[in-house]
Amino acid sequence: MGREVSVPKVSLPKKTKSVLILLKERNRILSLLLSNGQLTALSAWPDEAENEGSAGSASPSSGGPAARESAKSPGTPAARLNSIYVGKVMNVAKNINAAFVELTKGQRAFLPLSHMASARILNRKADGRILAGDELLVQVEREAVKTKEPVLTTEISLAGCYAVVFPGKEKGRLQFSGKLSDKTRRQITEALAAADIREETLTAQGCSLIVRTNAGALLQNDAKTPVHDESVSLYDAGQSVHSAGAPLPANTEKPAADDLAPLIREAQALIRQAAALWQNAGTRTCYSCLYRPESGYLTEIRDTPQEQYEEILTDDPALYEEIRAFLERSCPQAFSALRLYQDSAVSLRNLYGLPAKIREACGKRVWLKSGGYLVIEPTEALTVIDVNSGKYTGKKGMRDTFRLINREAALEIARQLRLRNLSGIILVDFISMEKKEDEKELLQLLSAELKKDPVKTAVVDMTPLGLVEITRKKVRRNIYEQLSELSAAAEKENHEAAFHEKTV
Repeated sequence: MGREVSVPKVSLPKKTKSVLILLKERNRILSLLLSNGQLTALSAWPDEAENEGSAGSASPSSGGPAARESAKSPGTPAARLNSIYVGKVMNVAKNINAAFVELTKGQRAFLPLSHMASARILNRKADGRILAGDELLVQVEREAVKTKEPVLTTEISLAGCYAVVFPGKEKGRLQFSGKLSDKTRRQITEALAAADIREETLTAQGCSLIVRTNAGALLQNDAKTPVHDESVSLYDAGQSVHSAGAPLPANTEKPAADDLAPLIREAQALIRQAAALWQNAGTRTCYSCLYRPESGYLTEIRDTPQEQYEEILTDDPALYEEIRAFLERSCPQAFSALRLYQDSAVSLRNLYGLPAKIREACGKRVWLKSGGYLVIEPTEALTVIDVNSGKYTGKKGMRDTFRLINREAALEIARQLRLRNLSGIILVDFISMEKKEDEKELLQLLSAELKKDPVKTAVVDMTPLGLVEITRKKVRRNIYEQLSELSAAAEKENHEAAFHEKTV
């Protein structure tokens, strides 16, 4: 009988419960947010590290030049989300109340004319009309989706980690995210006033300022639970905000000026940059890119509240250095959470089971704990979600069974909309219920859960056929398009490289 061989045990690295992971894969950067092992957010971004040197980016927190002209370089997206351009109106379509604007040669975008009060025309005196040939200051509000052009807005804004500034305002306003407690608003108001940031000085600078939910994390006493704060984001600004002029409870404490120093520094830099951008816009030529924000995966780190993760992990040294530099200048409070993963025993992907989680996030079927499941099918026009009882074998009656599965499905649907970034029209076919009170209860639960979504989402109604209608604002491509587009681009590059090698 042979001697027993002892195999040394390999101890796996400790996994963090809540972690923000960034991975570099060929031509893309994946951003994944995990909470207690569950994937709660997934995004794919083009890897633009090689192009950043010529992209003309200007970070709000870095205090860099407010306006730089930049030409479209190979491999660089012509209309990155939140970029600011001097665009030229090609034609006005009165039948759809919109204009088509050229941002760069050959790059068109769609501008709705429903909110044009703040439009700044640069090549003629404004008279309330938008005409072909007008040169406008515009900002990319929504990415191009499939065959649709990017969507623009004339409401210009610059966002940082803790604040958003809107230039071009005759009367400056100081507002707060509705998710901040009264106590936090009061302390921030006093700290800003001590730094001479108040509505009077904002008016003199010609801008307004909104304090984001992230600013509450600088103080330890914010009573409300922060969530991903897009209520004051560039594409949905002004929603759920509290004016500084509204009455607040009397203050009995000193302002936490030291804790709020990052907010004050950022607000001052944003105000300077916004004022300079607005002033210099009139001297820029058509098709100039006046502001190009940081790469999407960096702004995603900035916009994710620090309460949602304990660590920021990456296993790529170059990406680690890029994130480190970004956090140092733009979000210093999150700097201590950054880690470079270097364990050779097990890869970062395998430690957290990321390949399987990504496959599940793109899969057609989603299993529920009860044994029921969802079938999610995006189409060109809308997304259809079907709820099925599946393998449920409980002992409850039919009514209670359907209520249980539908309630569980409602919670999971809200999560999947955020995870997959499904938008537009969404139809949900829940399991039919006979009692109207059960349907009402289900719609209330679904509506409450959808209110937690950082992107504007609403339950419209239940149709006579029992289908629940949901609308969700389009901002970025859904996760299927993000992943497939970048994969297709990588495949094309590989084919071109192989062809070049053969010809050489």
